[in-house]
Amino acid sequence: MNVKIDAIFVGNRFRKDYKEMEQLRDSISTHGLLQPIVTDELYNLIAGGRRLQACKDLGWQEIPVSIQKDIDEYGRRVLELEENHQRADLDWHEEVELKSEIHKLQTERHGQHKGGRDANDDAWSIEKTAVMLGESKSNTHEDLQLAEAMRVLPALKKAKNKTEAKKQVKKLLERAVMAEQHRRKVLTEDQIPVVEKAEEMYIIGEALPGLQSMLSEDPLYMFADVDPPYAINLKETKRSYSDGQLAANEDGYQEMEGDTYLLRMQMIAEEVYRVLAKDAWAVWWYGLSWHDELFTLLDEVGFDVDPIPAIWAKAQGQSNNPELFLGRAYETFFILRKGTPILPGVGRPNVFSYSTVPPQRKYHITEKPIDLMLDILTTFAHPASDVLVPFLGSGVSLRAALMSGREGVGFEISDQFKPTFLARVADDHKKG
Repeated sequence: MNVKIDAIFVGNRFRKDYKEMEQLRDSISTHGLLQPIVTDELYNLIAGGRRLQACKDLGWQEIPVSIQKDIDEYGRRVLELEENHQRADLDWHEEVELKSEIHKLQTERHGQHKGGRDANDDAWSIEKTAVMLGESKSNTHEDLQLAEAMRVLPALKKAKNKTEAKKQVKKLLERAVMAEQHRRKVLTEDQIPVVEKAEEMYIIGEALPGLQSMLSEDPLYMFADVDPPYAINLKETKRSYSDGQLAANEDGYQEMEGDTYLLRMQMIAEEVYRVLAKDAWAVWWYGLSWHDELFTLLDEVGFDVDPIPAIWAKAQGQSNNPELFLGRAYETFFILRKGTPILPGVGRPNVFSYSTVPPQRKYHITEKPIDLMLDILTTFAHPASDVLVPFLGSGVSLRAALMSGREGVGFEISDQFKPTFLARVADDHKKG
């Protein structure tokens, strides 16, 4: 039967972004609608959203409809999902999420199969989902695991394909297992309190709301190490280095977009300035392309900015085009003052020469050597002063603080690197 298109209610469907619509419209325009859409008795759409949209685009007033009677919400959703699963134009993560949704709905309806002698044969299982989708049980099981991982780490959807996403999940799991095994080693009486303190200092959460939550009565910090993303597409730059190798794990690293970079930096700078003590030092790492804008921004916030930046000189440079450019062998940071603090490291030059962390040792894309951070702390932070680190990354700044008898706090958006950070803290304080 034909039904007026305006009478069909689409509602909240799983799939909202239809692809290759021009090809479908051309096919319907030439051959007509070969398969009717499916609705319930009240014309709520069950299956055929893509065909319905194509007919709307063609200006159709009516559309052939197959009425599905006596269907509940579960059946409606399963039909929609099963139909979408057959579409060839699904992205890999859409396919995985669809499988997960189908399995979830069927499990909710029939109960979860628990196995064993007393198992309910009518209960739902991964094997039944696999049969329903016409694929192997192992493939369904892997995709359901991947869907669960994407709920925890949405960034996995950016992987080029399912194979790459599964490799990333495997790598994360291996790292977590290794870190947990490391932590389970017996800690000495000297290590236990410092690891517990380190766990309190490494806070999972975004820097800006974390800083904003610090009230005026909170302890004021005598030194801040601010090392935000540089907004220079760091991952692609490192991938294109002449050695062709990205030693660090960049999965948890999140670069900032250039068009929002300065606004974010201003908001962070205002909060850092607010929570620093009356007379305090700070260092602010940055990409050279932002030198002028950042200098002006930090000055306007209230910092006294040294116009000559300090330099971390590395032993070896890297270039993404060695035939045209010399190897980049240093990074820069501004030296900032709030009030009139006195340098603990009087007379030190503004060049800090330290080799980078060896690739086999590095676990974060921007990880800096511990000796460099110890030197920076000795230069700018008085003994026993508290340290603020808005962008923790590997946590090396907090490690240096603990190694030098200081404490502090920092924020990191992901918990991915915290287990390895704690393991490194334990190693830092291992005696003998």
